[in-house]
Amino acid sequence: MTEHTNQVTKSRISRFTLVELLVVIGLMALIMYIVLPSFAKLAKGGGVEYSASNLVGRLGITRGYAVGKNTYAALLLPEYTSMDSSSNKRFPNKYLYNASRICYVIKVSSSTPTYNFLSWVPNETWEFMPMGSMIFRANNTKDYTPATLPAATVAAGISDGTAGTHYSVVQNVNCSKEGWSAATASDYDAMLDVRAIVFSPTGKLADNAERYVKVGEGVPVPNAPLTDANLTNKQNWVNVKIDQYTGRITYGNE
Repeated sequence: MTEHTNQVTKSRISRFTLVELLVVIGLMALIMYIVLPSFAKLAKGGGVEYSASNLVGRLGITRGYAVGKNTYAALLLPEYTSMDSSSNKRFPNKYLYNASRICYVIKVSSSTPTYNFLSWVPNETWEFMPMGSMIFRANNTKDYTPATLPAATVAAGISDGTAGTHYSVVQNVNCSKEGWSAATASDYDAMLDVRAIVFSPTGKLADNAERYVKVGEGVPVPNAPLTDANLTNKQNWVNVKIDQYTGRITYGNE
């Protein structure tokens, strides 16, 4: 009799009423509503650091191909001014400020950092940045001072300067086999002014100036040049530096 009574008591204690369950669910939803934005913000912030670290690795691989094959190798970093010579078609939006790929190149100018596409490195494909981070600059400028004005009053966009002067460019990049939407078979077979970091056969930076690739927190606007307003957190960005003389790759803002 006592054992039966204890089982009934335990059964009653283990049950929850509908009201109690609804209260618990409501509290859980409230906690999720408060905590999730903080986690999302933390993930984005950490994504920039991760992206910079990953980019250092990609640059190191590119340098390794240059030394291993005794040739010039480039890590392509497409941006808005990169376009097809025959139809002025640009890279698809998801590639702009967001993608990288390694290729072999040949130098065509001794006075400016300009190269011609030779071939893709076998088994290397386009690699994309994590969501929420992007490559917003890749030139010879170390510093970047974010604008603090409202987006509507930011006068100038984020510019790398002049192609072939302030940053390296690769010409005639053949993307015709990428399967992008094209009007003719020749579309995307000669992409011009494709921003790049280039290494020489000795493993040194191929150009006559240091290069700084800036990774930041933001989202580019489709079919438009990058502006300061595209940075969702103007203070959260990381410099990736490639030394002019040694080819050494480091990152950090000190």
